[in-house]
Amino acid sequence: MRALPVLLVCCVLLAGCVSGLTLPGESPNTETDNGTVYVVESGETVRVGVGFDGVRELHPESTDSEAIAFESASFSPGSSSVAQSLPPYYVWDARTDVEGIVEYSVAEDAESGDYPVTVTAWSDGDHSHENGTTERIVIRVVENESG
Repeated sequence: MRALPVLLVCCVLLAGCVSGLTLPGESPNTETDNGTVYVVESGETVRVGVGFDGVRELHPESTDSEAIAFESASFSPGSSSVAQSLPPYYVWDARTDVEGIVEYSVAEDAESGDYPVTVTAWSDGDHSHENGTTERIVIRVVENESG
């Protein structure tokens, strides 16, 4: 009987995130221990694919660096409402399995290196932002080959 509680705890910890998801229009990526890595040159836009189960609220985070900026996001199914912050919070009326693309722009003068960003989803609708599921993403800026 002890196995059932352990199994339930594992399921709760793993629920919510659909990893390894590749969506149409998504930039090429590689899975690592630090998150999904997207390689891009300065001045380009990277399209990050995300997927979560049982979402009521979702929030893409940007970096503290001015090198990477949140641009836009689109989800299927579309959210019921959007809280206008930057980046915005997307809200669904009921728990919904969501797939989407989050776009980040890379500044023309971005230095080469890794820039971590996250997308977090919550299954409750009370905006407490506790017990969310976070997808870790690394935007790897590489030297521009043309110059």
